[in-house]
Amino acid sequence: MSVAILVVVFILMFVMPSFVESYASSGTELPAFTQFFLNISYFLKDYFLLLILGIIVLVFVLKAWGRTSQGRLFFDTMYLKMPIVGKAVSRIAVSRFTRILGTLIKSGVPILQALEVLEGVVGNRVIGNAIGQARESIREGQSIAVPLAATGVFEPMVSQMIAIGEETGALDDMLERMSVFYDNEVTLAVDAMLKSMEPVMIIFVAGIIGMIIIATYLPVFNIIGTIG
Repeated sequence: MSVAILVVVFILMFVMPSFVESYASSGTELPAFTQFFLNISYFLKDYFLLLILGIIVLVFVLKAWGRTSQGRLFFDTMYLKMPIVGKAVSRIAVSRFTRILGTLIKSGVPILQALEVLEGVVGNRVIGNAIGQARESIREGQSIAVPLAATGVFEPMVSQMIAIGEETGALDDMLERMSVFYDNEVTLAVDAMLKSMEPVMIIFVAGIIGMIIIATYLPVFNIIGTIG
């Protein structure tokens, strides 16, 4: 994506103006579509350094805000709601949740203490808050599966398998099996995400470059039409 953006910026700043300005020097009025991209080209030339500086400042500001509680919650909520990406993020968190919880329970750590640890290490503030809500319900005497299902952030299979593990007395083994399953699901989700992003990026960049080419050669067609 970075290379594609640099290519588009290079075409706009150096390639397109050299063609379009030669048309303008002939006294031909530029089409509005061509003038639009030419204005973008002039803007990039005049404010390129300011744009780079602005992007750097914006990145630092967003990173600083992302370290705050409110910013982290905002970004984690956004990640979960994003198409394709949200599925991968959710399954990474569930894989981490099941593996760590299973290990802590097998080591003899009380469930409430284990969930308290998981709130901070699951990797997503939304899911961490949901675990905190479930922990409070468990503290009041509920089973593990019911409050986890009530949070709405875990897939139904997670709470169902945990319920089976509680009933059979083999919760730690069930959690370890689920972690292995979700490890495989994470791999599949990430592969699907990358495979879907590639054609989207290609189409996006090709569309922009195609519009630039049309804008560059549109004055030629106007000149030919005028001569004809």
